[in-house]
Amino acid sequence: MLYQTVLLALDPIDERSHRLLVKAGVIAKQNNADLHIAYVEPGMGNTSYNDLELELGSFHDVIQFSRFEELAKLAKESPYPIRAIHMTEGNVTTHLLKLCEDLNANLVIFGKEHSFFSAISGVEADLRKHASTDVMFIS
Repeated sequence: MLYQTVLLALDPIDERSHRLLVKAGVIAKQNNADLHIAYVEPGMGNTSYNDLELELGSFHDVIQFSRFEELAKLAKESPYPIRAIHMTEGNVTTHLLKLCEDLNANLVIFGKEHSFFSAISGVEADLRKHASTDVMFIS
């Protein structure tokens, strides 16, 4: 098995997110891998990751709640099972690197024309420094 854990970084309100999730699911299925979805709202805050199992009422911010609902909807519509949804806000690079480490992710997938691509432009170089993590941009 080439990849055991695939992490898909996406923006739930991007119209291409479902298509990106389907493609990531195909890659995960081919590798019999766990598929995780991550969304990092770019900003200054550093909150903890909130997994799908958390009670939705724990989100006090309307925007955060809306993003989580979109992520949950995407997960339900996924043709491949989603192991977990991870959502946070703050420095995109810092949070994705930490999540890759925590999950032992072998592959991180981004949308080539992702709406928060400008926020993740430095992530690719940082992730490529880690020999155990491949980075893939797909459209």
